[in-house]
Amino acid sequence: MTFLKVAGANSILFIIIALTGNHSWYFLLLTAAQLLFVPCMLHIVLRQEESWISTYFPYAGIMASISIFILQFSQETSMDTILAILYLLFTVMIALYGVKRFLQRGFAYFEEFIIDIGLIYILIGGMWFVAHIATIDTGFSPMITWLTANHFHYAACILPISVGLLGRLYKSKMYKWVSSMIIISPVIVALGITFSVKIEFLSVILYIIAIYGLIHLSFKVVFKSSLQKWLICISNGALCVSILFSLLYAVGNLSGWFSVSIDFMILFHGIINSIVFAGFGTAGWIIAPPFFKPKE
Repeated sequence: MTFLKVAGANSILFIIIALTGNHSWYFLLLTAAQLLFVPCMLHIVLRQEESWISTYFPYAGIMASISIFILQFSQETSMDTILAILYLLFTVMIALYGVKRFLQRGFAYFEEFIIDIGLIYILIGGMWFVAHIATIDTGFSPMITWLTANHFHYAACILPISVGLLGRLYKSKMYKWVSSMIIISPVIVALGITFSVKIEFLSVILYIIAIYGLIHLSFKVVFKSSLQKWLICISNGALCVSILFSLLYAVGNLSGWFSVSIDFMILFHGIINSIVFAGFGTAGWIIAPPFFKPKE
C-alpha cells in the first residue's frame, strides 16, 4: 500500500462527495487537499523511506480519509468531533514524521528542512479543522476558522513540500531566501489575522516577494520532461495571480477604502489555489518525483 493508491481510491470518494455531499461547494476546497493533494505529496516524500513508516503509514491515511468522507454526509451529530479528531491524529503522525526527518538531517539539506516544515505545519491545519467541526470558540467566525484550516493545508503544507522538491533539483542563494520567506509567511499571516491588519498586510507583501521569486526559480530548473516543467510553472504561476487577490483583501482591511468579501476570496483565490496550484503542481511532481541525493 502506498499513499498514491490511497489518493487514487480517495478520488472516487471525492467524486461521490462532490455529487452527493451535504455541504456547500466551497468545502470541497479543503476536502480536495485532505483526500487528494496531501496524500500525493506524502507519497513523493515517502518514496525513499524504507521502514515500517512507509509500510503502515498509508493505512492511517485510509482511516483519516474514511473519517473525512463520513463527515461530508453527517447531519452534525456528536460523532462529528470524533471523526475530526481521527483526522487530527493523522496530521499528528505526519508532523511527527516531519520531526523525525529533521532530527535525522537537521539543517544540512535546506530543501529537506523546507519539506519537514510543511509536514509539521499540517498539524496546525488539523487542529483548526477540529475547531471548525466541533464549533470551538476560537474568537473568530466559523468561516474564518475553516479558512485557517484551509490555509494551513495549502499554503503551509503543500506549498513548502513543493518548494522543497524544487530545491532537490535547483539550489541557489535565491532559493534559500525564497523558501525561507515561504515557511515563515504562514505564521505571520496567522499573527496578522489575530492581532493586526498591518502585520497581515506585511505578510502578504512577504508572500508576493517569495512567490514571484519562486516562479523565477521554476523557469531555471531543468526538469525531466517538458510536461512536468510546464505543470510546475503553471502551478507556481497560479500563485502569482491568486496572491494578488490576497493583496486586495489586505489593502482593503488596512485602508478601509474598499472591501473584498470572503465570498470573493473563496471564489477566486481559493479555486485558483486548489485547482491550478495544487492540482497542476501535484500532477507535475507525480510525473517524475525528484529523489533526495545525499552529499558525497
